[in-house]
Amino acid sequence: MRLYVTDENQYQLLGWSAERAGVVNKWPDETYAFGIRDADAPSDPLRAVLAYNAFYGFDCHMHIASDHTRRWATCATLAVIFGYPFLVRKVRRVTLQFSQNNEKVSITGLKVGFKFEGIKRAGMEDGSDAIVMGMLAQECRWIEQPSRVSNGQEQSTIR
Repeated sequence: MRLYVTDENQYQLLGWSAERAGVVNKWPDETYAFGIRDADAPSDPLRAVLAYNAFYGFDCHMHIASDHTRRWATCATLAVIFGYPFLVRKVRRVTLQFSQNNEKVSITGLKVGFKFEGIKRAGMEDGSDAIVMGMLAQECRWIEQPSRVSNGQEQSTIR
């Protein structure tokens, strides 16, 4: 399977992810999304959408919606997914919050490197409890950590 990551057509990406993530109203205006598409399938169907919002300078929230498979989570796609908040937006942590009833997101979060941080009582739109997980930039194995170059400026690359 050949996959590619796109940020084209934000309206479509956010609509697809809202439907699967259970967003009742709409994503906040600052939400930005990346879609992972299957290049070998007719009309490039979406396999997953990663949406980011709540940028508070040092932190952002990541939301995962998928086609209920994990085939989209390749090393290359994860490098882009985590490169955006850590390398482009320069946040030091990413927060993942999801319903306690969503075991698939919990497993995926742990497998890609998020750490369990707690439970937010009645933290979901439907009133259910939310699981909160986080990842710090220096813990992210999908990107190379910033290194100092001779001119003193930080430089990063995605691995």
